[in-house]
This record gives sequence, structure tokens and C-alpha cells, in this order.
Amino acid sequence: MSMELSGPECYWVDSVAAQWSSRGRMRAVAGLQWQWCEDIEPLGFSGQTPLTDEHRAKLCELVAADARGLAENAKNLPQDPYFFGKAVARAMRIALIADEVGDDDSRNLAIDQATSWLTPWLNGTNADYLVFDTEWSGIISKAGLADPMADFGQGLYNDHHFHYGYFVYAAAVLAKLKPQWIEQYKEQIDILARDYFNIAPAVDVYFPFARCFDFFDGHSYANGLFAFADSRNQESTSEAINAYYAIYLYALATDRLDIARYARAVLQLEARTSRVYWHLDDLTSSIYPEEYAKSKAIVGILWSTKADYATWFGANPEFIYGIQLLPYTPAMALLLKRKWVADVWPRFLETVANDSETDSWREIVHLAYAV
Repeated sequence: MSMELSGPECYWVDSVAAQWSSRGRMRAVAGLQWQWCEDIEPLGFSGQTPLTDEHRAKLCELVAADARGLAENAKNLPQDPYFFGKAVARAMRIALIADEVGDDDSRNLAIDQATSWLTPWLNGTNADYLVFDTEWSGIISKAGLADPMADFGQGLYNDHHFHYGYFVYAAAVLAKLKPQWIEQYKEQIDILARDYFNIAPAVDVYFPFARCFDFFDGHSYANGLFAFADSRNQESTSEAINAYYAIYLYALATDRLDIARYARAVLQLEARTSRVYWHLDDLTSSIYPEEYAKSKAIVGILWSTKADYATWFGANPEFIYGIQLLPYTPAMALLLKRKWVADVWPRFLETVANDSETDSWREIVHLAYAV
């Protein structure tokens, strides 16, 4: 990222040579304060593009089918925080879309399913219930407490913003569509939000300040307490964006505008740095050497000291691209810009989608073309 200096006590230190890093060329600067300014793009619960009558009719058909399918999904609900969070967030995404197209029956059906799934987690009566960890001041799963590697490393705080971001997104939509329900569980949802987004540590002593977000690098790290030779890392930028989008919506829906404004600024910064460091030839083209950039358009895992074209769960190109493209919500408009997608689709994404070994990942990559 570039930075403009202002003020009499902020200046470049030209006597210190510039250094090349995994974030590009870095220069020394001296100053008493850090300040940043973001251009805030329009964003809310709904997308910015109005629906045509044709699209609205098709959405009504699709969302009704998805809402009816939730009852079948309930028979095999995931037991871990990550995949359960994705399931309940999807249910509330269906409810929100149903509300937008005027399908009250599908909206209510999705809400009823989501609340019945979510209530045991918030009451602590589910099998893999959540507990407060007094050693590192956070919320972890029962399985994670017993085995730090369980639930994708929950017990060592791996991916907490991904996991709880889905919970908070579901709660945000519930706060909008069924505020009387959220009032019963506001304290529990607040705790999950505070686990990864405590912005008042002087007052809230139970959780660290912005657990996952690094204000110097301008983006989150996901590895929690796991130590690696290449230091910290993050894989899914889109799930990090979802985490702060969820906080923003939840704060808006519960009328806490100071938190909403703070989360919105962090969200915009996370999106911008994702485009700088993970998207090749988007906001910058000077960071990565030609040997890396000529054959790919994405970074799979960004570390403190290197960039990997990889994921934690497989080397398939559809995994590497797709994990940077989910979940699809209005916040993806901050990350996926039409110019970049138009550039990389014929060169990379179209082949990645067509060669995908599974329909689900093919669909995820294809959805990028919708922008």
C-alpha cells in the first residue's frame, strides 16, 4: 500500500535504505501517529444493483426451493463451529433474499429453521458447545479445549474471525428481520463478536483488541497461536471480509453506530489490502516477480514472509481461487471489481472453472463472472 505523510512530525527517513519485503518495497518513516483514510463504498444488507422483474421472478422460484430444502439440511447439520456457521449464515441469507423479493413464506420458513439451529449454540446445549478460555481470553469450542487441533484449530484461535463471522452474519439478518428474537440472545452474539472484534480493550477486559486484524499490514491473519517458520498467514480474504461485514451489519441492526462506523472502516481496509496483496494486477502489479505472476492471478495463502499458490486443504486451482470467492454477499462488491474479473476470466478463471473436478467449486468460480 502507499501512504501519504502529513504533519510537521511525520517524515520519511531517507538515511535508512528501502527494503524489499513480501509486501513490496518498504521505506522507513518517523512519526507520532498513524492515520489512514479510506474511500467508503456504498454497502448495506442488499446489493446496489436493482433487480429487474425477470430476475425477481427467477429469484422467487429459486429462493422458495432453497428455503424448502433447509428442512432436509437440518437432518445433517454440521457439529463444528465453522461448517455450522456457514450453514446458519446460508439459511439467513435465504431469508434475507426472500424478504427482498417479497416471499414472506420462504422468509419465515428460513428464519424458523435458522433460529431452531442457532438457539442450542447460544444456550450452550449443543454437543460441541462453546466455552470461555481464561488463558488466552476467548471463546473456543469444547472439542478445541480438549484437542487444540480439533475444529480447524479452534482451541488455538485459528480462523476465529471466519468461524464467528458466519454466526454474527446470521445474527445481523435476524436482528433486521426478527428483532424480538435477537433481543433474547444479544448478549451471547455480542460475546462472539467481541472474541474477534473487541475495539474497546480499556473497557472490555475479557477479550484482546481486534484479535485477528493487523493495522500495520492492513489485513487480518488467521493462524491464531499456531507458530510457523514463515510466521503468520491468512488464506481466505473473502471470509475475513465477511467477518467484518457481519460486524458492520449487526451493529447497524442493533443501533450501535459507533461500532458500525469502526467496522466499516476496517472492512474497507481489509478489502483494499486483499486486492493489493492477494489479487495480482488489480490495485498493484509491482509486488510479485514475473515467475509467480505470469501463470496465476491470485495468492492462495499470504504469509508474513512469502506468498503461496496453495490452500490448506488441496492444490486444485478451483480450491485456490474459490476460497477467495466465498461467501457471496453484497460485501463481495468491495473485493471483486469488474475490470479485474474481465481481465483474469479469459486468462485464468474460465479454465479453472471448466476444469474443476467438482460442481460446487465450479459454481463458486463461475459466480465471479456475474460481476
